[in-house]
Amino acid sequence: MRKTFIIIISCLFLSQGVQAELESKSEKSNAPKVFLGLEYFQGDSTLESDLSGAISASLEEDFDLSGFKIKMGKEFKEALRFQAYIAIEDAEDGFENQILILGADVIKRFPINSKISPFLLAGAFAGSTELEDSPGIEYVDDQLHMLGLKIGLGGIFHVNQSFEVVLGADFNYRKWQEIKYIGGGSSVTLEQNDQSNVWYAGFNYHF
Repeated sequence: MRKTFIIIISCLFLSQGVQAELESKSEKSNAPKVFLGLEYFQGDSTLESDLSGAISASLEEDFDLSGFKIKMGKEFKEALRFQAYIAIEDAEDGFENQILILGADVIKRFPINSKISPFLLAGAFAGSTELEDSPGIEYVDDQLHMLGLKIGLGGIFHVNQSFEVVLGADFNYRKWQEIKYIGGGSSVTLEQNDQSNVWYAGFNYHF
């Protein structure tokens, strides 16, 4: 009887130890995972411009864009991610200088299996570019700022627990600040916004 009692107590302690270890592993798997990532992107955009003042006109211009993005984020429970990033964009025919962008995204994954996770994305961002005077045109400000929103979708391909490849596409809307310039001795006000479709590929490293 005494031996039976000892065996039962030993089994209870053993089962509690196993349960504690499983709970610990579960907590670790559900803990936020920090990741760093790099993406290359390219796309096309339509820039709409309205001029008023000495000149009144509405213009529309298409241009290509490309650049890269460095990001850092965390994954939380329910396959939900948050990431912040800095991006450098070249808008070849839209703006003379590079555009610096700071933004943040919320990403919801929908895992199919341990290797593939489609996702939806929503985000907001802000950016700026430098303005340069040209013959006959003198800008009142030397920088142009904008605010934007985006939605997107894509897929994450998990190579292993630490490394993953990301492919996606975003639709962006950007509203640029109103700017003034002097042309031919007269003041002109320029309002701009652009809509772009962007495709990207990159990777994330979790640690």
